[in-house]
Amino acid sequence: MNAALVSYYQSTAFTKGLAKSTQSNRRAILENFRNDHGDKRIAMMHTQALQNILNGKGPIVQRNWCKALRGFVDHCLSIGMMKVDPLAGVKLAKLKKSTRFHPWSEDEITKYRGRHAPGTRARLALELILQTGHARADAVRMGRQHVKSGKLPMRRQALAQAI
Repeated sequence: MNAALVSYYQSTAFTKGLAKSTQSNRRAILENFRNDHGDKRIAMMHTQALQNILNGKGPIVQRNWCKALRGFVDHCLSIGMMKVDPLAGVKLAKLKKSTRFHPWSEDEITKYRGRHAPGTRARLALELILQTGHARADAVRMGRQHVKSGKLPMRRQALAQAI
């Protein structure tokens, strides 16, 4: 398992194919997996063992683990360390239906502005999102370093490819 993870971390699928934040998240999951199962043989990994590991986790965590393991397993299959895909038969827990976020009304925005004075971080966050139209993931990255000639030219953060 250890040698396979080292090989995967050095592969172009991991280093070039994933955003840095995705690499960090998946590495954390895979290192957790290595801590528990690093002494085992990768070729002996089977569906029931993975199912047992995932059964103790919540539905969203199961999906994150499967995404991290998918890239790792695909790498192992491509270099011949594994012959059979152990993720093929894994069943994930069903997600509960989410109650979506509702868009704020003008009244809610006015109340928020009344509660948070100009110059506060909360007010800055609201104004950045309202005035730029960027998503929260992009607004949190905004800073003075992005201001050029009095404008805030910024592109969307690149989304990681779905696996």
